[in-house]
Amino acid sequence: MGLYKDLAHVYQHMYQALFDYDAEYTQLKKWLDLHMCKSLLECGCGSGNLASRFIGNEYDYTGFDISQDMVNQAQLAVRNGHFTVDNVVTMMPEDQYDAVIMVGRTISYLTTNPDVESALANMLKACKPNGIIIIDPIDASQMSKESDTKDIELVVTPYKRYSRSELLSLEPYIWNWKGKYVEIVDDEEYVKGYDEAILRAFYHEELTEFFDRVGLKILDKFPKKSYAWDDHYYVLQKL
Repeated sequence: MGLYKDLAHVYQHMYQALFDYDAEYTQLKKWLDLHMCKSLLECGCGSGNLASRFIGNEYDYTGFDISQDMVNQAQLAVRNGHFTVDNVVTMMPEDQYDAVIMVGRTISYLTTNPDVESALANMLKACKPNGIIIIDPIDASQMSKESDTKDIELVVTPYKRYSRSELLSLEPYIWNWKGKYVEIVDDEEYVKGYDEAILRAFYHEELTEFFDRVGLKILDKFPKKSYAWDDHYYVLQKL
């Protein structure tokens, strides 16, 4: 995933404009406050866009990401943040938190059932008994059922992203996403790098099966506004 490694600085610039982090923080805060959550673990913290808001509002925040480059960006952006490199699928939590979140569609990078279950199980281990877990999977029921490739251009000055999606499977819903990032200087395009990922969207029914197997119940489900693809927040708690 070049975007989260060699292109981490491009990610930091583009996705601050594409995602409304203030709105996302406000939405997450409602549930954190409702359950009196003070300590928080963010799985897939990226470049620290949410971390700065949590820390600025005096949450006891810890974040990790699978990419060292993203963690480096987060540490530069949020000097007083606590960030580490880890993998939600293989992590071995030593501490427990009032809330464990994995947003930014991070779960969509987990394309196999064992990885999804391991991630949810590990998040549950990191969560206090009455704590909450929040994820935001892409809704497979709203995705295109066509097998044709789709090409999209997206501009966040001075960068432009060309992307192509190719459907690989309907059940589970998996597709291959490829991106090319360029920088625009005096109307000329200069290639900054490439990215490619296999991604997964989830049907509600398969998510409930995952939750049942791991030992989680749904407290709430509500739509999430996004620049592309329909998402839902799921607020979960131990059965």
